[in-house]
Amino acid sequence: MHNTSGSERRLRSEVKTSVHEEGLVLMDVGRGRVFTANLVGARIWRGVAEGASVESVAETISCEFRVSKQQAMADTVAFLGQLKRAGLLS
Repeated sequence: MHNTSGSERRLRSEVKTSVHEEGLVLMDVGRGRVFTANLVGARIWRGVAEGASVESVAETISCEFRVSKQQAMADTVAFLGQLKRAGLLS
């Protein structure tokens, strides 16, 4: 089972975002670190920022990028895990 609580996936206040045509840049101002993500990562982030559930974000990824629901869920969970491990999500 995947965590669907929006409160578990909030961007830390020290992290600033910039979405551009090729993806996303996350700037951890407090730590002086920059992270980038492709279009899929940017779309996952947008869903999270809007408070969508993991399942809803994965459904969107599946439709927009024409991948299976299973692949979209795996990619979404993996990306959110990377953000959490990098300290970008609280």
